Amino acid sequence: MLKLQASVSKKVGRPCYGSEGASLALELELDDGLAADAERLHKRARELFALAEAAVDEQLRSEAAKAEESREAERTDSPRPGRVPRRVTARQLRALELLAERQAIDLAELAAERYSAAEPTELSLTQASDLIQTLQERVEPLAEEQAA
Repeated sequence: MLKLQASVSKKVGRPCYGSEGASLALELELDDGLAADAERLHKRARELFALAEAAVDEQLRSEAAKAEESREAERTDSPRPGRVPRRVTARQLRALELLAERQAIDLAELAAERYSAAEPTELSLTQASDLIQTLQERVEPLAEEQAA
């Protein structure tokens, strides 16, 4: 009995400095006579590998869709029933304060404007992460202008 194995492992970056990974290993038993036909054996190997790769890609797409749904629910402030969004961390709050101070932005006003939060401490973890990214993107053009 001849065994053919195909293994695929992938890791992709996600927003907010995250990543997602998936892997799959498949094994197929073949007739010993296939060992003498290299072309057919290679074809079966390619098919098995393509099957494993497609399954891993589908798993990553599914996980990305779930993560996006979760982020969207937090952005629109409509969490799933029974689920309370995690609040901004102390480190995120400090980063927001520093970025806002550097850009002379009223952080409380910005949080209220974008997320209807009475205070920055009421932001969710995802909202705070999105806001940090937005403020960081604003810093880069300012630095370029000042350098010119």
